[in-house]
Amino acid sequence: MFAIGHKALDRLFRASEFALPAEAAVLFGLRGALPTNAFDPELRDERNLELGVVDNVHPRCAIGVWDTKSKTVAVFPGSTVPFIASIQQGLPKQGQGTNQVMESYVAYVPGKHPGNKGPAFQYPAFIQSGDFPHRRTADDLDFDQDDAVFVAFPGDNLHAAFSEGPGQKFFSSFGCQVVCGFPKRSHGNIQDMGMWPRFRDLAMGFRQKSYRYALVQGREAQVAATTPAGALAAKLYYGSRGALTEKVQKALKANGFPAIGVDGDFGRGTLTAVVAFQKRSGLDGDGIVGQNTADALGIGDAWPRF
Repeated sequence: MFAIGHKALDRLFRASEFALPAEAAVLFGLRGALPTNAFDPELRDERNLELGVVDNVHPRCAIGVWDTKSKTVAVFPGSTVPFIASIQQGLPKQGQGTNQVMESYVAYVPGKHPGNKGPAFQYPAFIQSGDFPHRRTADDLDFDQDDAVFVAFPGDNLHAAFSEGPGQKFFSSFGCQVVCGFPKRSHGNIQDMGMWPRFRDLAMGFRQKSYRYALVQGREAQVAATTPAGALAAKLYYGSRGALTEKVQKALKANGFPAIGVDGDFGRGTLTAVVAFQKRSGLDGDGIVGQNTADALGIGDAWPRF
């Protein structure tokens, strides 16, 4: 068990070059971690979580709200991966229609979900804003470095899971980020139930035009929360922005990627180059620049610690 709060999140964001927005509320997803109290919707100084194994059957992730002004957090059970049946449906179509969002720093805007159905099916949710990095699998039921990487607009919204909680063997996702619970909507005469309406009301209560969303592995949050000061190695993701990202881009250019832009913005071109470099170097092509990738790029000796 570990506790996540303002201090740990601030440390994680600094180590990731995730720039904090002017708005108070930041959303985050922790893949493979669940709140120990799945029914507490309140903003608190810290929340306890347990690491778990993602199985694409049970909701095994946490979706959180970080109020950077009051320095408090709320954490809700959910999923950041697609449901197993959704993956199975995509296999005959070379993965089309199903995807898994890669760890990244992206954005949502308030809107209606789902966008491809009529008003009777729609309800207030958080809608993908801009391109997201994601993978599609066409050969098996997991997502790994052999699966194709895309940076596009797959419609990976943040919405209700239509699942009672982590103990249920179902959640509704083809790649969207979801929070356990049900929304009020006309079709099926469904009413607000579970943690989804509490998450929705809390986040939308900030009345922001957009919400930044940081998705990382739960174990990365645990490391940020538990390691001594100066021991957390920097890790850069799609959406990172800053001087260290620029240093990585310069190193990529010097290592056989002359077309890469050097602007300090970890976007599509940088992600593509990082994955290609990692595979060429015999590393896991996860698109994340940590100590091992930095070493291979020749910039590991001065790799920052936080």
